[in-house]
Amino acid sequence: MASVVAGAVRGNHVHPNVTEWLLVLGAPATLAWRDADGTVAVAGTKADEPVLAEIPPGVAHAVRCDGPGTAFLVSWADGAPETEPVTPLL
Repeated sequence: MASVVAGAVRGNHVHPNVTEWLLVLGAPATLAWRDADGTVAVAGTKADEPVLAEIPPGVAHAVRCDGPGTAFLVSWADGAPETEPVTPLL
């Protein structure tokens, strides 16, 4: 589990070898990911609606807490993830 305070970003990385599931809850947040064709997509969450995202191998991703408050991230993967940094998405 990780926490993200208002305005902060976590992620901006890719796991080339595993699928990751990411549960975001506790505060409004923005999730961003880069599709295989290079397109950056974003989705917003609400504080009272937890969101579960499935992130396939090789998809760059990041989460920003839009506040107020702190967002919490719970993540798990289908193996031991390798993590590589990417050009910031958020």
